[in-house]
Amino acid sequence: MTLLLIKQDGTRYNLRELGIRVVEFEPESLNVQNTVQDVAGGGYIVTDASYGPRYINCELQISGTDLTDYALFRAEVFALFTNTEPFYVIDTKVPSRRWHVRSDGSFTLGRRNKRGNYSLKWLCVNKYAESIATTSSLKEWDADVWAWDGTINWDEELQYTFSANNFTVKNLGNASIDPRENELEIIIKATAVSHLQIVNNTTGETYRFNGPLTNADTLVIKGVRTLKNGVSAFKNTNHKLLTLAVGENSFTVTGGTILSVAFNFRFLYK
Repeated sequence: MTLLLIKQDGTRYNLRELGIRVVEFEPESLNVQNTVQDVAGGGYIVTDASYGPRYINCELQISGTDLTDYALFRAEVFALFTNTEPFYVIDTKVPSRRWHVRSDGSFTLGRRNKRGNYSLKWLCVNKYAESIATTSSLKEWDADVWAWDGTINWDEELQYTFSANNFTVKNLGNASIDPRENELEIIIKATAVSHLQIVNNTTGETYRFNGPLTNADTLVIKGVRTLKNGVSAFKNTNHKLLTLAVGENSFTVTGGTILSVAFNFRFLYK
């Protein structure tokens, strides 16, 4: 096992190639936090439940040819893991998923002669692991991008671009997709006289764009933004968003005719 680190600028580090041995890579479970209210006479009522910070614990080991070499290696490890910028980490045992993390706190070594062990803690920027690739590249075979097991089956017909007013989008992760927190881009080509309305029948959410659309227009819902031909058009919407539940999401479009609609997102894993 080794870990791949990807910095914000795209620079990649393979810890094994750097001479760093990965002893442990252990993500914590989701941190469920309940808000409770005491009830007279004993007991309590849970008024809210949310997820608190999630961490990954990692133990690394380095060795030097002598004490001087070890000290120089230690300085390189400090430089690599004490930056304040977030980065991605990939466990090569599960090469199709990545974690978005930040270094958290300080770390010290347990040294014996020319060998030292480091225990690090990384804060998960995104509380879920996420697929490395997005649905725009689904089934472009690459063993290090998609894992054809679990929820993804090579023989299954998966589609994320549609040319009809009724269609189904499959979220094959085990966590819902919320554009306020996660990547979700919906690219729409449609014709409409006065409005276009999109309903996720699975979640009950309705998104509406008010205004005409021609086959020369492109409407993009990206995160919390709406763009028409690259220009912000959020004011022309009902100020609502569409999320994706786990599993199948059934959509219905009214008010116009869909020429094409594409969903681009990453699967999330608890």
